[in-house]
Amino acid sequence: MKKIALAARRLRRHPFVTIAAGLLLVLGGPSPSVLGQNRLTFLPSATDPAIRLKNRPHVSLLPEGNAQGRLLLFLPGTRGEPGNYIAVLNAASTFGLHVLGLCYENSLSVNYDLCGSTQSETCHYDARYENLTGEDRNPTLNIGPADALLNRLRKALVYLQTNQPEGNWNQFVNPQTGEPDWERIVVAGHSQGGGMSLFIARHYPVARAVSFAGIDWMGTKRKPAPWASDSLWATPSDRLYGFTHTDDDVYNNQPAFWQAIGARGPIVDVDTCRDRYYYSSHTLITRLPPRAFGGDSANYHGSVVIGAFSPVDSTGRYVYEPVWHYLLAGASATHRRPRSQAATPLRPWPNPSSEVFAVELPAGPCRVSVHDMQGRPVWSGSSSGTSVRIALTDRPAGLYWLRVESSDQVGSAPLLLQR
Repeated sequence: MKKIALAARRLRRHPFVTIAAGLLLVLGGPSPSVLGQNRLTFLPSATDPAIRLKNRPHVSLLPEGNAQGRLLLFLPGTRGEPGNYIAVLNAASTFGLHVLGLCYENSLSVNYDLCGSTQSETCHYDARYENLTGEDRNPTLNIGPADALLNRLRKALVYLQTNQPEGNWNQFVNPQTGEPDWERIVVAGHSQGGGMSLFIARHYPVARAVSFAGIDWMGTKRKPAPWASDSLWATPSDRLYGFTHTDDDVYNNQPAFWQAIGARGPIVDVDTCRDRYYYSSHTLITRLPPRAFGGDSANYHGSVVIGAFSPVDSTGRYVYEPVWHYLLAGASATHRRPRSQAATPLRPWPNPSSEVFAVELPAGPCRVSVHDMQGRPVWSGSSSGTSVRIALTDRPAGLYWLRVESSDQVGSAPLLLQR
């Protein structure tokens, strides 16, 4: 009975594993399976017979329209596989990206199964490093170099170049080293895969990293895993993005994790945001109810990126498709930034402050607002002058975000309130 209860709890934590098999693409066979002109599926073991663990198909797509010369490497969540995410993979190909949904060993959750009860400051790092490289770091995992994520990626790119040379997959391989050319790779993932995408960004200078409902959290110490906030990141923080549902269990700790990795705010609600470029924020949230599927009408965790649970509009189009475009590839032709970034960076003064901040404003009428780390407005006003004073008299100490909007500019800056 204990094992049954544990399994039930794990399913609630990772609800996307309950997706009916009929939803998934019929994937299989060691030889490439052509699903449409530009899509291939192939087993990891077809790229390297030494791969034994989690031998479910990779999914690749060629870009539609104008190719950006970038590869989206997408990593599924715990016990998920690329076929679960075909909606966002298809969308990414229409954004001009080469796409590789990579199957990797993700049978155990890092936050729950491997590190849920640990006091070790290095548990999350060690588990992810072993999964990435195959180096023995975690006593529970048994991932060797052949089954490691890096080997799977290398071999998949070789396989694709051989079996689909018209895709020019070699452009994502450094010709001098034979390693992935990370500067041309967008790494994204869901849940455990989201955490892994950020972990890769910590070690390699990727084009950008996007985490959908992903977090590495030490539950025993109520703080982000230490690797998230160390100073050894290879990727600049202005290339890190996140998107989470506010009713997801992970959201209670999501703002603190975003702050730890240095992702740029303010937190923006995509449902109500009037700015089509989300104020250039890298930390996005939603409150829309998930789409019901398979008897599950509350899959908040999966709704931000799994098509089965992601809401659609009256035409059947995924509501979050513009969000996916912004996160993975920047603004689309129908989703452009309507205003430029502020020509002069906002410099609130003093900052930190114990109560009042002064801000110089661009010329013309401006709307000024301050938001907490949950994205909620805590102060707002308007001004036609050259400066404004913001008093956060009754607010608790902490980090807030200033937003200034004029007719042709939008800017933001952090405010640190100290008591």
